[in-house]
Amino acid sequence: MNDNFKRVLLISNVPVTPYSAQGASRGSWFRKWDRESLAMMSFAKADKSDDFANHLFTVGLNEKFGGGVLKKILKQDSSLVQDKEVLIKPIKLNKKENTKSFRKKIKVLLGLFTYPKYSNDLKKFIKNFKPDIIFSTVADCYGARLAKFLSKKANIPYIIQQEDNWLVTDVFKGLLAKFVYKKRKSCLKSTLKNASKRYVICPSMKDHFESLFNLEFESLFCADDMKRFLKPVNHNPKNMTIFTYIGNSQPGRSPEFIKIAQAIKNVKIINPEFLIYSTNAYESDVKKLEEFGFVKFLDMPHHDDVPLVLSESNVLILTESFDEDIIEYTKLALSSKVQIYMMTKIPILIFASPKTGVMDYALKTKFAYAVTEDNIDKLEQAVKSITNNKTIREDIVNKALKVAKTNHDADIIRLDLKNTITDICDKGR
Repeated sequence: MNDNFKRVLLISNVPVTPYSAQGASRGSWFRKWDRESLAMMSFAKADKSDDFANHLFTVGLNEKFGGGVLKKILKQDSSLVQDKEVLIKPIKLNKKENTKSFRKKIKVLLGLFTYPKYSNDLKKFIKNFKPDIIFSTVADCYGARLAKFLSKKANIPYIIQQEDNWLVTDVFKGLLAKFVYKKRKSCLKSTLKNASKRYVICPSMKDHFESLFNLEFESLFCADDMKRFLKPVNHNPKNMTIFTYIGNSQPGRSPEFIKIAQAIKNVKIINPEFLIYSTNAYESDVKKLEEFGFVKFLDMPHHDDVPLVLSESNVLILTESFDEDIIEYTKLALSSKVQIYMMTKIPILIFASPKTGVMDYALKTKFAYAVTEDNIDKLEQAVKSITNNKTIREDIVNKALKVAKTNHDADIIRLDLKNTITDICDKGR
């Protein structure tokens, strides 16, 4: 049954799946959308069994001018192919080795000048689905151009949503880095100017982008249904404490897991377990973490199983890399886990630079015990306090629940988004 849902063409770098941390924000907004009225266009192959959208299209080289050149480059270096397997397998290269890859640099440069092509398959897909509006979350020049391009072809409005600071790059330094930034900024601005609505993931990105582009933006927070979360297990620190992280280990989060595990060991938490539900940590970090004896890596649970998995935890972990290059990327981002964590009634420990978007949000709303310095002594104190101090634990939980109700309630956010989309479609561009 349609229930007056507009037909939305959702463009995303990666498919939205019930198992993946990637694409979780899109899932939080459109999970209850009428599936027959939702199409997902992504750069990695999706599957109807993912139970998200009935209409799927994978953007390939046929939808790009110069696709033949890109095909040759990608064929020579399969690590650059953006598919599900590459996105989720443990990363063997460390950050410096990966970013120095010659072919990766070539790909970044080519991406600046890649334009959409209206292939026969794409034309057929648009004709058959007949979208009312485009909702694009893509974070690259091609994706930005694609939304504007398809809007003109189908004569429909489009919305742009941004959740990462993809304008910066750690592949180049100096003049080339400035060139990439300038080109990406110009490309995004061209698309933003004609968008019917401009969303960002959090207030820090809103402030930054409004200043950068001199355009109006609105924060669209990730959402979830508070009613689906379960009562957590009772915690007795004299018996056992389970620390849990669930989500993406990139960019550069897995080295921070090691510091957290070391702090847990140093303060002698009784019978600790550190459960990391993630499949893309650096391989070298996985080996170091397994040496602690109490750290376990587990597969991402299904979206529907997340409440049960988290209810068995005692402390939830959020972290971001302290690497300055990575902070340039994460300083405007907000983890798609925050609203899930807040709704569990389990205290949250966040270990990240105050420059990052998620820590900025935590400091302003007090939803977590915050460690803002890369300092093992302060991290140890935080681990000890959040494990043993019942008053601190209860205070964090209460504040987190308040933020969740105010900013992340799925019923409110999804209805507001539906009404916005309806208004835009009914009024036209």
